[in-house]
Amino acid sequence: MTIISIATQDVQPVLALEKQRLNGKSLTEEEVTRSIHNDGFMALVAKENERLVGYVLASLSGREAEIQSIAVAADYEGQGIGTGLLEFLKVRLAGMGVERVLLEVSQENERALRLYKSSGFGQYSVRKGYYDGKDAICMDQDLKDGKHRVILSLESSCDETAAAVLDNGILKSNIVSTQIKEHQKYGGVYPELASRLHLQNVASVIFMALTKAGVKPEQLTHVAVTAGPGLPGALQVGVIAAKTVADFFGIPLIGVHHLAGHLYANEYAGKFKFPLIAVIASGGNSEIVLMKHHLDFDIVGQTLDDAIGEAFDKVAREIGLPYPGGVYIDRLCKANPDVKPFPLPKPRVAGYNLSYSGLKSHVIRLAEHEKAQNGGKLSEQRVVEYAKSVEVAFVDEFMRKAMKAADYFHAKEIVIGGGVSANSYLRYSVLQHQDQYQIIIPPMWCTTDNASMIAKAADHLIDAGYGSDLSLPTDPGMDLNGFPFNGEFSGTYPVDLAKAKAFLKQ
Repeated sequence: MTIISIATQDVQPVLALEKQRLNGKSLTEEEVTRSIHNDGFMALVAKENERLVGYVLASLSGREAEIQSIAVAADYEGQGIGTGLLEFLKVRLAGMGVERVLLEVSQENERALRLYKSSGFGQYSVRKGYYDGKDAICMDQDLKDGKHRVILSLESSCDETAAAVLDNGILKSNIVSTQIKEHQKYGGVYPELASRLHLQNVASVIFMALTKAGVKPEQLTHVAVTAGPGLPGALQVGVIAAKTVADFFGIPLIGVHHLAGHLYANEYAGKFKFPLIAVIASGGNSEIVLMKHHLDFDIVGQTLDDAIGEAFDKVAREIGLPYPGGVYIDRLCKANPDVKPFPLPKPRVAGYNLSYSGLKSHVIRLAEHEKAQNGGKLSEQRVVEYAKSVEVAFVDEFMRKAMKAADYFHAKEIVIGGGVSANSYLRYSVLQHQDQYQIIIPPMWCTTDNASMIAKAADHLIDAGYGSDLSLPTDPGMDLNGFPFNGEFSGTYPVDLAKAKAFLKQ
């Protein structure tokens, strides 16, 4: 049995079942057809082996919806199809912001009354003589307190194909298929290969995420996806997959900024306290972000050249460590805690901005010179010393600028995000400031690219009345400043601008 949104080919079977069960007294072909496009109506159909065996249709008006008709084929009655249609309808409506569902039913329709009562509807009024002299029982159900939101989220911006399910704020599954081993032979991510592997893996990770969560596809209320920044081809795979799910099941699509996801990964460890300073440290990004409230991202400092993770990888390659270099540098430093770093120059960059290119190049030249004098390689001890020195120099510079910003903007909290937030020395360095600021550090499982972080960010976007249509583009260079209301990001729009603006002022 499958319950899905109505399609064009379902219109005549619905009308036939309507006529069979209700003698043609209710729905019109126009109403059923309009429900295909959610044009003031919503309809779900139940199918068994391609046969339409049930349907439910509701009209929409602001925060309220009214059930116009529900019917189940005679030979399928008593199998829970009506209950299933009602439950899935309420999930979809709640996902659209509907707060109350109403209906009217004849007092003599005992079967329907039992169905509605068992599904949580209660009587609030009676309309005398409404059905050919018979009273109509007016029933309703409040969806505000029982709001059910089930988000499928996808992430494919670089070299991880990921899917997750967030059910009313609770993470039910988080599946990640990593490509690291495939890219190690190239010393970094090979973009075309990444896209091919995403295409190969995306269906299976979605299936595994839904299966582990115990969620059927038709129970989803939203699908969220990383729309940028990232590798162009890799982003396309995830966005096309998300559009397919959204279109087939008739649910809202939410385009998410990858770095917003990294920041909201912290909410798996604690709630934000504003204003806060966020330290984004990854292979492609080094940014210091001021957040005064949810979904308000103001980049106050960023690298002027290489990102910290990129600089780690380039130094690691020079001293003989495999990709991903930052991970192996961290492992060496943790395994050799007594090794002392040697002094390195401190970059001089104005404000809260960062620069890693010059420092990285200086270290590489030192290593090249030393290798030239020692038969083309470094001793194991020197590799550890180089690792420790660059880790301390890179992280200390980042933290110096971040704490300078936190002091100036009177931050109450510091959070970190991105792949490099897994670095042991960075995590240690942030915690040294917990006497001055509240500190949130993301769980280790949520530091590298994954879909659970995208779901968290999407949850806030939905609360703010934000959504995307099926023209949602990918943007490999998407700017965090101004997201989610970036006017250049066409195809993504606030569903309810007034609600969104009010939300952002909270």
